[in-house]
Amino acid sequence: MSRIRWLLVVLIVVPSVAKCDPVIEIRVVSGADLSSTAPATRDVATLAASPTPVPDTPEATVTRSATVTPGMGEATATTPAQPSTTPSPSPTTPRSPTPTRPPATATPGPESGATRIRFRIGTISATVSGQLPSGGSRLYVLGASSGQLLHVSVASTASGMSFAVWGRDGTVLKLHAQDRATCILPSSQDYYVALYSGDQATRYHLSVTIPAAGGSGLTRIRFAPGATSAVVEDRLESGSCAYYVLAALAGQSMEVEVAPGEVVGLEVLGRDGSLWSSGLEGMLTVERLPQNGDYYLTLCAPSSAAATGYTLQVTIPPK
Repeated sequence: MSRIRWLLVVLIVVPSVAKCDPVIEIRVVSGADLSSTAPATRDVATLAASPTPVPDTPEATVTRSATVTPGMGEATATTPAQPSTTPSPSPTTPRSPTPTRPPATATPGPESGATRIRFRIGTISATVSGQLPSGGSRLYVLGASSGQLLHVSVASTASGMSFAVWGRDGTVLKLHAQDRATCILPSSQDYYVALYSGDQATRYHLSVTIPAAGGSGLTRIRFAPGATSAVVEDRLESGSCAYYVLAALAGQSMEVEVAPGEVVGLEVLGRDGSLWSSGLEGMLTVERLPQNGDYYLTLCAPSSAAATGYTLQVTIPPK
């Protein structure tokens, strides 16, 4: 009977086990066994403390470089660019004048190679000499104040020499001037005088004069009460100039006569830049003065002429 019972148990149990899923063995692991599994599972705390963690993915090796786009939270991530050996000038930095003649629209700036002209104490002029090759140029600089009169004259051994005058701020006062020029300075700053030779090499003498207001260099002409004219008599040395100033009103006319006109040249300059010159007859008439204020009269004798006396008469007719 016992054999029959065991046979029935086998016939019932074996087919049921064959139809079940595989049996998963569950093991109870003791604390001693945990130490042997640590390398396979990695201790997160240990990795975080490691100074050189081993990356798990390729992204861990990406470093911040110039490919990082600024403005995306990584503005400080890019490596600063190395300075170039030939930095380009700032657009706002003023550029230095070139050896060529500046065009009428130029705004030239300071030139590091310019020779500074300094006046001796108590003098109103200075002269420098030099020589230039054919097509050459040279630059000079001097300091002056707003409202002063600047007179520049150049004598050379060859024809074709010219000069230009401009301020440090780029204000061009004269371009392509010949022999001499007179300017009223618009501001207190350095002023540059560039000399340009013609087709021949030449020696030159450059003279710059800034007459002192109220001194012997710049004489003010005043009319006597009720008078409409004034007369001045003086003497000019060879190659020298005399400077006068007088006040007039806008709309007035002015007549100026200098004798001998064939020797002494005459220019009248307004503060607005207006310029009038006399001919060989020494007569000059300005039909209508453009503004109220001072007008400057410059008389010059050429270096080829001997010293001479002159008479200057200025008339402002009543309206």
